[in-house]
Amino acid sequence: MKKTAFDNKWFLMFISLVCAVFLYAFVSTENTNMSMRIARNQEFASVNVTETISNVPVYLGETDENTFISDLPEKATVRLTGPRNIINQVTGDTIRVQTESLVGVPPGSRTVRLEVIGLPEDVEYQTTPSRVIVQVSKRETVTLPVEYEISEELVAAGYQVSDVRLNIPEVTLSGTSEAIEKLDRVYIKITSNQPKSESFVDTYPLKIVDQAGDLLDISANKTEIEATVDIEPLEQTASLNVLAQGESSQYQYQYQLVQFSEVSVQASHPISTLDVLVDVSNMTESGTVLGQIQIPANVTYNGPYDVEVHVDIQASDRVLSESNSSTEEVTQEHKDERLEEGAASSGQVEEPVDNPAEVPVESAGQES
Repeated sequence: MKKTAFDNKWFLMFISLVCAVFLYAFVSTENTNMSMRIARNQEFASVNVTETISNVPVYLGETDENTFISDLPEKATVRLTGPRNIINQVTGDTIRVQTESLVGVPPGSRTVRLEVIGLPEDVEYQTTPSRVIVQVSKRETVTLPVEYEISEELVAAGYQVSDVRLNIPEVTLSGTSEAIEKLDRVYIKITSNQPKSESFVDTYPLKIVDQAGDLLDISANKTEIEATVDIEPLEQTASLNVLAQGESSQYQYQYQLVQFSEVSVQASHPISTLDVLVDVSNMTESGTVLGQIQIPANVTYNGPYDVEVHVDIQASDRVLSESNSSTEEVTQEHKDERLEEGAASSGQVEEPVDNPAEVPVESAGQES
């Protein structure tokens, strides 16, 4: 029997693949065309849809001038239903959730309804929660200065905070009379993730506390404070040490600081002493000279550099010994000269006597 192309399995596989590709392309084209037809039809229709917007801020509605409302939720969820063309244009920024009017409501616990403001008439809404329980109280207002505390871990070793400046020196606080009575102070806590060795600027939340340090339910017109913190090397006291140059071996020197013996410096490492350089190369007698304080690198000093130093100069022991020996020699020579002059005047020439104790001395009676 003669074989045909259909008896070849490779030919059949190829024909099957072509048919499959053709069918896939045909179905895909039909689906695409149908979707396009539906989309075109939607352009000529108004379809109602439902969309949910979460985390919408809740605001306080109208109230009396001296009324304070507490326990109000921060955010709510809004479910919108209406024409798609309108819903697509509504976002959390274009709507506002607030309480119903509380004008004329007496103090106490009250249940109020949440309303959505800023929606078109064709859009319906539902808030979650739809009603909230709030506390209506008489409002009191005070103004207090903003204080600050510095964390112990704020600055690196060898540094200190020299100044702190706040962009807002005081805040206005509003709350119930009971909360205002408990109010002690408002402050910020200046902290950092890493120890600081340079000045910096940062923003910190405002804390409103009572005497025990517990937070109070009180509103402030500013909730964040910017602080500028100046950091500089640690201030230390260093003793002055006289460092002389040009001393002579013929003299002995003693130094005394006249004006002051200690100075204040700023350094990130310990500083115990500073040298005062004094030049005594041209001094031969006691007196007062100007020395200069030597400041090492990475040390800040804002005082005078010139310091008066009194220098007491005395001859050294070796010079004194030589001077005494020379004086004794001169004195002995002077005595010998006087003896020779006395002998010459009496007409006798005395022989040098080795031992003066052996020379006979005649009394006045014997002479006669």
